[in-house]
Amino acid sequence: MQETETADYCEEIYPENLSVKKYSRRMMLVNIFLFSLISYFGAEILTGSTSVEGILKYPISAIEGIIFYGFQVSIIADISIRFKLNFGTIYLLGLIYGILEEGFALFTMESTATHTLWLSLIGLNVTWTIYIMLFHAIITVCSTIVIVHIISEDTLREPFLNATTYTIMLLSLGIIYYTFIYGSIKAGRTPEPISLIILLLITTFLTVAAFLDKRNHILKNKVGSIWVPGIDISLIMWAIALGVPIIVGNRVSWLLGPVTIFLVICVIYFYIFFHYMNPDINNHRSLLLFYSTFNAVLLLFGTFNRTIISDFLAVSGLIFLIYSGFKKVI
Repeated sequence: MQETETADYCEEIYPENLSVKKYSRRMMLVNIFLFSLISYFGAEILTGSTSVEGILKYPISAIEGIIFYGFQVSIIADISIRFKLNFGTIYLLGLIYGILEEGFALFTMESTATHTLWLSLIGLNVTWTIYIMLFHAIITVCSTIVIVHIISEDTLREPFLNATTYTIMLLSLGIIYYTFIYGSIKAGRTPEPISLIILLLITTFLTVAAFLDKRNHILKNKVGSIWVPGIDISLIMWAIALGVPIIVGNRVSWLLGPVTIFLVICVIYFYIFFHYMNPDINNHRSLLLFYSTFNAVLLLFGTFNRTIISDFLAVSGLIFLIYSGFKKVI
Protein backbone atom coordinates (compact mmCIF):
# COMPACT_ATOMS: atom_id res chain seq x y z
CA MET A 1 0.00 0.00 0.00
CA GLN A 2 1.43 3.38 -0.98
CA GLU A 3 2.12 6.10 1.60
CA THR A 4 -0.72 8.37 0.41
CA GLU A 5 -3.16 5.47 0.45
CA THR A 6 -2.06 4.62 3.99
CA ALA A 7 -2.75 8.19 5.10
CA ASP A 8 -6.21 8.14 3.53
CA TYR A 9 -6.93 4.79 5.17
CA CYS A 10 -5.85 6.06 8.61
CA GLU A 11 -8.00 9.19 8.27
CA GLU A 12 -10.98 7.04 7.36
CA ILE A 13 -10.57 4.52 10.19
CA TYR A 14 -9.14 6.88 12.83
CA PRO A 15 -10.77 10.33 12.60
CA GLU A 16 -8.46 11.60 15.33
CA ASN A 17 -5.61 11.41 12.85
CA LEU A 18 -7.14 14.18 10.78
CA SER A 19 -5.09 17.34 10.60
CA VAL A 20 -5.11 19.48 13.74
CA LYS A 21 -5.95 22.52 11.62
CA LYS A 22 -9.17 20.98 10.28
CA TYR A 23 -10.13 19.65 13.72
CA SER A 24 -9.47 22.98 15.43
CA ARG A 25 -11.42 24.93 12.83
CA ARG A 26 -14.42 22.64 13.16
CA MET A 27 -14.35 22.72 16.96
CA MET A 28 -13.86 26.47 16.94
CA LEU A 29 -16.99 26.96 14.83
CA VAL A 30 -18.96 24.54 17.02
CA ASN A 31 -17.94 26.38 20.18
CA ILE A 32 -18.73 29.81 18.75
CA PHE A 33 -22.11 28.49 17.56
CA LEU A 34 -22.93 27.10 21.01
CA PHE A 35 -21.82 30.22 22.86
CA SER A 36 -23.82 32.40 20.47
CA LEU A 37 -27.10 30.49 20.63
CA ILE A 38 -27.03 29.70 24.35
CA SER A 39 -26.03 33.22 25.47
CA TYR A 40 -28.73 34.73 23.25
CA PHE A 41 -31.24 32.17 24.52
CA GLY A 42 -30.53 32.97 28.17
CA ALA A 43 -30.46 36.75 27.82
CA GLU A 44 -33.34 37.16 25.37
CA ILE A 45 -35.62 34.10 25.19
CA LEU A 46 -35.69 33.00 28.84
CA THR A 47 -36.29 36.56 29.99
CA GLY A 48 -38.95 37.17 27.36
CA SER A 49 -37.05 40.26 26.23
CA THR A 50 -37.27 38.98 22.65
CA SER A 51 -40.24 36.99 21.39
CA VAL A 52 -40.29 34.42 18.61
CA GLU A 53 -42.60 36.74 16.69
CA GLY A 54 -40.04 39.52 17.07
CA ILE A 55 -37.27 37.29 15.72
CA LEU A 56 -39.37 36.35 12.69
CA LYS A 57 -40.33 39.97 12.10
CA TYR A 58 -36.79 41.33 12.46
CA PRO A 59 -34.45 38.44 11.54
CA ILE A 60 -31.48 40.69 10.78
CA SER A 61 -31.67 42.26 14.25
CA ALA A 62 -31.88 38.79 15.78
CA ILE A 63 -28.81 37.60 13.87
CA GLU A 64 -26.96 40.76 14.89
CA GLY A 65 -27.92 40.10 18.52
CA ILE A 66 -26.77 36.47 18.37
CA ILE A 67 -23.40 37.55 16.96
CA PHE A 68 -23.16 40.34 19.54
CA TYR A 69 -23.69 37.97 22.45
CA GLY A 70 -21.84 34.99 21.03
CA PHE A 71 -18.63 36.66 19.91
CA GLN A 72 -18.12 38.44 23.23
CA VAL A 73 -18.86 35.40 25.39
CA SER A 74 -16.63 33.26 23.11
CA ILE A 75 -13.78 35.72 23.63
CA ILE A 76 -14.27 35.68 27.41
CA ALA A 77 -14.34 31.86 27.38
CA ASP A 78 -11.19 31.64 25.25
CA ILE A 79 -9.37 34.16 27.46
CA SER A 80 -10.41 32.21 30.56
CA ILE A 81 -8.89 29.04 29.11
CA ARG A 82 -5.82 30.78 27.73
CA PHE A 83 -4.93 32.44 31.05
CA LYS A 84 -6.44 29.76 33.34
CA LEU A 85 -8.79 32.22 35.00
CA ASN A 86 -10.60 31.48 38.24
CA PHE A 87 -14.39 31.44 37.82
CA GLY A 88 -14.53 34.44 40.12
CA THR A 89 -12.46 36.34 37.55
CA ILE A 90 -14.84 35.23 34.78
CA TYR A 91 -17.71 36.62 36.88
CA LEU A 92 -15.91 39.98 37.14
CA LEU A 93 -15.47 39.97 33.35
CA GLY A 94 -19.21 39.29 33.13
CA LEU A 95 -19.90 42.44 35.17
CA ILE A 96 -17.72 44.40 32.74
CA TYR A 97 -19.59 42.82 29.83
CA GLY A 98 -22.86 44.07 31.36
CA ILE A 99 -21.54 47.64 31.43
CA LEU A 100 -20.23 47.43 27.86
CA GLU A 101 -23.58 46.24 26.51
CA GLU A 102 -26.06 48.20 28.59
CA GLY A 103 -23.92 51.23 29.44
CA PHE A 104 -21.83 51.90 26.34
CA ALA A 105 -23.88 50.31 23.54
CA LEU A 106 -27.57 50.46 24.41
CA PHE A 107 -27.43 53.24 27.04
CA THR A 108 -30.15 51.59 29.14
CA MET A 109 -28.16 52.35 32.29
CA GLU A 110 -28.40 56.06 31.55
CA SER A 111 -31.91 56.09 30.15
CA THR A 112 -33.92 57.58 33.02
CA ALA A 113 -36.83 58.28 30.67
CA THR A 114 -37.47 54.64 29.71
CA HIS A 115 -36.48 52.94 32.99
CA THR A 116 -38.59 54.88 35.47
CA LEU A 117 -38.92 51.94 37.88
CA TRP A 118 -35.43 52.49 39.22
CA LEU A 119 -33.56 54.78 41.57
CA SER A 120 -31.86 57.38 39.35
CA LEU A 121 -28.96 59.62 40.37
CA ILE A 122 -26.72 61.91 38.28
CA GLY A 123 -28.18 60.67 35.01
CA LEU A 124 -27.61 57.04 35.93
CA ASN A 125 -30.21 54.40 36.78
CA VAL A 126 -28.38 53.06 39.82
CA THR A 127 -30.71 50.15 40.60
CA TRP A 128 -31.00 49.06 36.97
CA THR A 129 -27.24 49.39 36.46
CA ILE A 130 -26.44 46.98 39.30
CA TYR A 131 -29.37 44.71 38.41
CA ILE A 132 -28.41 44.27 34.75
CA MET A 133 -24.69 43.92 35.53
CA LEU A 134 -25.50 41.07 37.90
CA PHE A 135 -27.84 39.49 35.35
CA HIS A 136 -25.33 39.50 32.49
CA ALA A 137 -22.49 38.27 34.71
CA ILE A 138 -24.49 35.27 35.97
CA ILE A 139 -26.68 34.36 32.98
CA THR A 140 -25.09 35.72 29.81
CA VAL A 141 -21.49 34.90 30.74
CA CYS A 142 -21.05 32.42 33.63
CA SER A 143 -24.17 30.34 32.98
CA THR A 144 -23.40 30.03 29.27
CA ILE A 145 -19.79 29.03 29.88
CA VAL A 146 -20.93 26.48 32.47
CA ILE A 147 -23.39 24.66 30.17
CA VAL A 148 -21.07 24.75 27.15
CA HIS A 149 -18.28 23.42 29.37
CA ILE A 150 -20.53 20.47 30.26
CA ILE A 151 -21.79 19.82 26.72
CA SER A 152 -18.42 20.27 24.96
CA GLU A 153 -15.88 19.55 27.66
CA ASP A 154 -13.30 18.00 25.34
CA THR A 155 -13.30 21.03 23.04
CA LEU A 156 -12.71 23.55 25.83
CA ARG A 157 -9.54 22.13 27.28
CA GLU A 158 -7.38 24.42 25.14
CA PRO A 159 -7.87 27.90 23.59
CA PHE A 160 -10.13 27.56 20.55
CA LEU A 161 -9.78 31.01 18.93
CA ASN A 162 -6.85 32.08 16.78
CA ALA A 163 -5.50 35.50 15.79
CA THR A 164 -7.51 35.60 12.55
CA THR A 165 -10.73 34.77 14.39
CA TYR A 166 -10.04 37.44 17.00
CA THR A 167 -9.54 40.01 14.24
CA ILE A 168 -12.79 39.08 12.51
CA MET A 169 -14.71 39.03 15.79
CA LEU A 170 -13.40 42.37 17.03
CA LEU A 171 -14.07 44.08 13.70
CA SER A 172 -17.59 42.64 13.62
CA LEU A 173 -18.22 43.73 17.21
CA GLY A 174 -16.93 47.20 16.41
CA ILE A 175 -19.49 47.53 13.62
CA ILE A 176 -22.30 46.17 15.81
CA TYR A 177 -21.40 48.49 18.68
CA TYR A 178 -21.50 51.41 16.27
CA THR A 179 -24.96 50.44 14.99
CA PHE A 180 -26.25 49.95 18.56
CA ILE A 181 -24.88 53.30 19.72
CA TYR A 182 -26.29 55.05 16.66
CA GLY A 183 -29.68 53.38 17.15
CA SER A 184 -29.75 54.24 20.86
CA ILE A 185 -29.00 57.91 20.25
CA LYS A 186 -31.53 58.03 17.42
CA ALA A 187 -34.12 56.55 19.80
CA GLY A 188 -33.49 59.38 22.25
CA ARG A 189 -31.25 57.56 24.74
CA THR A 190 -28.44 60.10 24.81
CA PRO A 191 -26.30 59.69 27.95
CA GLU A 192 -24.96 62.54 30.06
CA PRO A 193 -21.15 62.83 30.15
CA ILE A 194 -21.07 62.38 33.95
CA SER A 195 -22.87 59.03 33.74
CA LEU A 196 -20.40 57.77 31.12
CA ILE A 197 -17.49 58.86 33.32
CA ILE A 198 -18.97 57.01 36.30
CA LEU A 199 -19.42 53.84 34.23
CA LEU A 200 -15.87 54.17 32.92
CA LEU A 201 -14.56 54.41 36.49
CA ILE A 202 -16.57 51.33 37.52
CA THR A 203 -15.23 49.44 34.48
CA THR A 204 -11.68 50.43 35.40
CA PHE A 205 -12.21 49.28 38.99
CA LEU A 206 -13.60 45.92 37.84
CA THR A 207 -10.72 45.48 35.38
CA VAL A 208 -8.19 46.02 38.17
CA ALA A 209 -10.18 43.65 40.40
CA ALA A 210 -10.16 40.99 37.66
CA PHE A 211 -6.39 41.39 37.27
CA LEU A 212 -5.85 41.05 41.01
CA ASP A 213 -8.22 38.09 41.19
CA LYS A 214 -6.31 36.42 38.37
CA ARG A 215 -3.22 36.73 40.57
CA ASN A 216 -5.29 35.41 43.52
CA HIS A 217 -4.65 38.55 45.59
CA ILE A 218 -8.24 39.34 46.57
CA LEU A 219 -9.77 36.50 48.58
CA LYS A 220 -7.07 33.85 48.64
CA ASN A 221 -8.54 31.32 51.09
CA LYS A 222 -9.48 33.63 53.97
CA VAL A 223 -13.23 33.59 53.40
CA GLY A 224 -13.27 29.93 52.44
CA SER A 225 -11.69 28.93 55.75
CA ILE A 226 -14.72 30.42 57.53
CA TRP A 227 -17.66 29.92 55.17
CA VAL A 228 -18.25 28.99 51.55
CA PRO A 229 -21.57 30.00 49.89
CA GLY A 230 -23.79 27.04 49.08
CA ILE A 231 -26.06 26.57 46.07
CA ASP A 232 -29.16 26.68 48.31
CA ILE A 233 -28.51 30.12 49.81
CA SER A 234 -27.23 31.36 46.45
CA LEU A 235 -30.43 30.28 44.74
CA ILE A 236 -32.52 32.21 47.29
CA MET A 237 -30.33 35.29 46.82
CA TRP A 238 -30.70 34.96 43.04
CA ALA A 239 -34.50 34.64 43.22
CA ILE A 240 -34.79 37.73 45.44
CA ALA A 241 -32.36 39.71 43.29
CA LEU A 242 -34.32 38.86 40.14
CA GLY A 243 -37.85 39.26 41.46
CA VAL A 244 -37.94 41.97 44.11
CA PRO A 245 -36.72 44.91 41.95
CA ILE A 246 -39.30 44.04 39.28
CA ILE A 247 -42.10 43.63 41.84
CA VAL A 248 -41.23 46.73 43.90
CA GLY A 249 -40.27 49.08 41.08
CA ASN A 250 -41.38 52.60 41.94
CA ARG A 251 -44.55 51.35 43.60
CA VAL A 252 -42.91 51.68 47.03
CA SER A 253 -40.41 54.46 46.55
CA TRP A 254 -38.82 54.19 50.01
CA LEU A 255 -37.83 50.58 49.24
CA LEU A 256 -35.69 51.55 46.24
CA GLY A 257 -32.74 52.39 48.48
CA PRO A 258 -32.76 49.08 50.42
CA VAL A 259 -33.35 47.11 47.20
CA THR A 260 -30.36 48.82 45.56
CA ILE A 261 -28.17 48.12 48.60
CA PHE A 262 -29.27 44.47 48.52
CA LEU A 263 -28.25 44.24 44.84
CA VAL A 264 -24.81 45.62 45.72
CA ILE A 265 -24.52 42.92 48.40
CA CYS A 266 -25.54 40.34 45.77
CA VAL A 267 -22.79 41.50 43.43
CA ILE A 268 -20.21 40.91 46.17
CA TYR A 269 -21.86 37.69 47.37
CA PHE A 270 -21.88 36.08 43.92
CA TYR A 271 -18.26 36.98 43.39
CA ILE A 272 -17.48 34.92 46.50
CA PHE A 273 -19.83 32.18 45.26
CA PHE A 274 -18.13 31.87 41.86
CA HIS A 275 -14.67 32.22 43.37
CA TYR A 276 -15.21 29.16 45.54
CA MET A 277 -17.24 27.29 42.94
CA ASN A 278 -14.10 27.13 40.81
CA PRO A 279 -12.61 23.95 42.38
CA ASP A 280 -15.82 22.16 41.30
CA ILE A 281 -15.40 23.14 37.64
CA ASN A 282 -14.81 19.49 36.74
CA ASN A 283 -17.73 18.31 38.86
CA HIS A 284 -20.38 18.30 36.15
CA ARG A 285 -23.17 17.38 38.53
CA SER A 286 -22.50 20.51 40.57
CA LEU A 287 -22.29 22.65 37.44
CA LEU A 288 -25.48 21.21 35.98
CA LEU A 289 -27.31 21.85 39.26
CA PHE A 290 -26.17 25.46 39.14
CA TYR A 291 -27.23 25.94 35.52
CA SER A 292 -30.58 24.18 35.92
CA THR A 293 -31.74 25.94 39.08
CA PHE A 294 -30.52 29.43 38.26
CA ASN A 295 -31.99 29.41 34.76
CA ALA A 296 -35.25 27.84 35.96
CA VAL A 297 -35.66 30.79 38.34
CA LEU A 298 -34.94 33.13 35.45
CA LEU A 299 -37.61 31.40 33.40
CA LEU A 300 -40.17 32.04 36.15
CA PHE A 301 -39.41 35.76 36.34
CA GLY A 302 -38.90 36.30 32.61
CA THR A 303 -42.19 37.89 31.74
CA PHE A 304 -41.22 41.01 29.83
CA ASN A 305 -42.58 40.07 26.43
CA ARG A 306 -44.20 36.69 26.82
CA THR A 307 -46.19 34.97 24.09
CA ILE A 308 -47.37 31.36 23.89
CA ILE A 309 -44.80 30.49 21.24
CA SER A 310 -42.03 32.23 23.20
CA ASP A 311 -43.00 30.39 26.37
CA PHE A 312 -42.89 27.09 24.51
CA LEU A 313 -39.45 27.85 23.09
CA ALA A 314 -38.15 29.01 26.48
CA VAL A 315 -39.38 25.92 28.34
CA SER A 316 -38.47 23.38 25.66
CA GLY A 317 -35.08 25.01 25.05
CA LEU A 318 -34.17 24.95 28.74
CA ILE A 319 -35.30 21.32 29.07
CA PHE A 320 -33.20 20.38 26.03
CA LEU A 321 -30.07 22.06 27.40
CA ILE A 322 -30.53 20.45 30.82
CA TYR A 323 -31.13 17.05 29.17
CA SER A 324 -28.02 17.50 26.99
CA GLY A 325 -26.02 18.26 30.13
CA PHE A 326 -27.59 15.33 31.97
CA LYS A 327 -26.46 12.94 29.21
CA LYS A 328 -22.91 14.13 29.78
CA VAL A 329 -23.14 13.81 33.54
CA ILE A 330 -24.39 10.21 33.75
